[in-house]
Order: sequence, then C-alpha cells, then structure tokens
Amino acid sequence: MKNQTRVSNLSLLFEGYFMQGLVTRRAARVDAAASDLLEVERTMEALIGVGDEESTPVADIARSAAMYHLESGGQRIRARLALHASESLGLVKSDAFSLAAAAELLHNASLVHDDLQDRDRARRDCETVWVVYGDEVAICAGDLLLSAAYCALAGVGDKRRLPQLISLTHTRITQAIRGQCVDLALLRTRPFSVDDYRRITIAKSGALLGLPIELALLAADKTDALAGAKRAADLFAIGYQIYDDLLDVEADIVRAGSAPAINIVQVLQAIHAASDFRARELARKLGLQYLLSAAAASADLPWQAGCLFQQLAIELHARLMGKRFR
Repeated sequence: MKNQTRVSNLSLLFEGYFMQGLVTRRAARVDAAASDLLEVERTMEALIGVGDEESTPVADIARSAAMYHLESGGQRIRARLALHASESLGLVKSDAFSLAAAAELLHNASLVHDDLQDRDRARRDCETVWVVYGDEVAICAGDLLLSAAYCALAGVGDKRRLPQLISLTHTRITQAIRGQCVDLALLRTRPFSVDDYRRITIAKSGALLGLPIELALLAADKTDALAGAKRAADLFAIGYQIYDDLLDVEADIVRAGSAPAINIVQVLQAIHAASDFRARELARKLGLQYLLSAAAASADLPWQAGCLFQQLAIELHARLMGKRFR
C-alpha cells in the first residue's frame, strides 16, 4: 500500500511538472561535481597502468586498448551515482572515488566484451575496441578493466568492509554474466516472452547499474537499504532498455541476420500480432510505467542516496513521454 501511494503521488508530480514535453522540478538538480568526476578518471587511468614489467608497445597494448575505450566518452552514470550516493551517506571523498572507479571500470569492461560478442562496430561514435585492436586484444582489455575494478575497491579506507564489498561485486558480475549467457542462448532458440526480456535486462543491466549505490550503502553500513537499491536499479534498467530499443528498432532489424538482438518492439509484435506502430506504442507505455516505478523506489532510499537515480528516471520518463514512435 505504501508503494502504491508513492507511485500515485509521483504520477501527480509527473503530470504537474510536464510542460511542452519537458520536466521542470522545484528542487535543484543534483549530480556529481565535475572535479570529482575528473578525479575518478585519474583513478581509473592509474589503475589500468599498474604493473611492474618493463613498458613496451607490445606489452602495453591491452592498456592502450582499455584507455582508447575509456577516452571514447560516455555519460559516466555509474560513477555519478556512486559519487552522489557516497556524498549523501557521508562517506569520505577517497572512498567515494574508489567506489565510483570500481563501478565505472566494471561497466566499461562489460561493454568491451559485449561489443566483441555482438560484433558491434561502433560505440559513442567511435570504432569499438575489437575493430581497432582485434578480438584477442579486446578480450585482454576487458579483462584488464575488470581486474582494475577490484583493485579500485582496495582503496576503501575501512578494510573491514572489503570482504562484503568484494563479495557483492562478484555477485553482481555473476548475475550480469548469467544474463548475457541467457541472452545469447535465447537468440538461437526464440521466441521470447516479455518475462524473458525482463529477466535478461535485470541481469545484464540492472546488476551493474545498481551496484554503485549498493556499494555506497554497504560502505556506510546501510545494509537494510540494499534490497531497495536493487529494486530501483532493476526497474530503471528495464525502462531505459525499452527506451533504447525504441531508438534502435530499425538498426536491430538491419543487423538481425549477422548480430541479432532482443528488441522489446519485436517481442511485443510477436506476442500480440501487433502492427509496428502499435507495438512501439505498447513498448513506450511499458517503459513509462517502469520509469515511474523506478522513481518511486529511488525516493525510498535513505539519506537521499537515490536522489540522482530518481532524477535520471524522471528525465528519461520526460523524454519517453514526449516521443511518438512511428
């Protein structure tokens, strides 16, 4: 009942704040400071450069490939979530940087490996790592980013927290890997259900998306809020993936023969025997529901640790609300 009331209240908030397709909020926007994000970038660069062997172009090619990927850009959403949650929970800056770097490195490791498996040739308007450096180096670069993430956790000041932080990180990585395996298997078997789509998205995207806030909560000894953070991340991940799928419908159709992907529009078309337009509208409405629920779940996290997550859900909801897909 409490959650239903919160969702209802947020529905009124959304309706009241939408003007010409944009969200205007009474509260000031929240986000990580640019200087803090810069420090996270420095931390990540230092971590993937760790090594005691003599530096040579051949030996350092995995590092070069990892840096190439990091320098291609990205929104650094996971770093921002970790930094904001850490500040809200009163963690010291050095711990915030370590948690943010760990979360961001893990995410980028998964992108390098995903691009290789999916044979995606471009990301962030740049050629992907495997295209530039080859398959073998791409695997090594992803592994290096993954290893560096664990090294980042070693920077947390209270070493008593490390076993729990490392265990949680491993659990979320395992979930992401299992999701990827199910995704690859279903692409060969078909057909898909909406439940298949939800489970795969939660595993592949939700696991690492919620980790930045979970790590901050764990470091602050707010373990009772971990389940809420996971729920918010799962809901947001589904809403975001639906939005992304709506943007990629045509591209996914084109690449269906060489590198097929599970797209919610195609899933809904098959289930409901719907037209393309009808399936897109069904997907849009489904995405709006998940984002609204994600905003509600984020608002329940302690010490406003989920405030940035809530803001991201509201902003994405606004974009999806204003779109009509044809």
